[in-house]
Amino acid sequence: MTGVDAISGCGTSTVTNFVVDPVPTPSIVINVPTAGLNPNVVCQNLVDPVGMPHAGPFTYTYDFATPQVLGNTYSWQISNGYIVAYSTNKGGAYTTIAGNVAPVASQLLPGTLNASRVRVVFYGASPAKIKVTEVHPGGCGATTPDYNVTLNVIPTQFALGVTPQDICNTGAQTAPPRLQTRKLVTRIKSSVQPTVVGTG
Repeated sequence: MTGVDAISGCGTSTVTNFVVDPVPTPSIVINVPTAGLNPNVVCQNLVDPVGMPHAGPFTYTYDFATPQVLGNTYSWQISNGYIVAYSTNKGGAYTTIAGNVAPVASQLLPGTLNASRVRVVFYGASPAKIKVTEVHPGGCGATTPDYNVTLNVIPTQFALGVTPQDICNTGAQTAPPRLQTRKLVTRIKSSVQPTVVGTG
């Protein structure tokens, strides 16, 4: 920058250096447990996980990751789901969060933990939403749009109502009368009558 006095015409220059920090471009990737499944559709936990240990056991867990840039920090936020573990590097082991699952604390993982991967248990209304914020050491940051996840409710398991008297001594099981099947034979009457051709 150069400044010039309007009367004397004398001027002086000052040089200021600026460091342009890159703006992060975070994204979210889900590790689908089975090939061919829709990554935006998951199964919710069979029961409400609130109050359960973060270590589980849970019916279903899902891992989400963001590309890791050395030096950047990451924080996660989720709705209708609970973060139960996290990893601070791409291929490292997961760290289970201490204590039990809580409605608020489990839904936000601060940047101080700097997790590039999180393990999530879903429970609640569909869709669930998850997003990650990435911050450069110079202060520039960016947050992904909400990653919407459709929650499939696990079907209720029904017992067949088999009682002890239905079990034979041989180990074979006799189904209750309402479950027995019968082989039905259907007779089909042809509407086409044979034609008799005379010989003379």
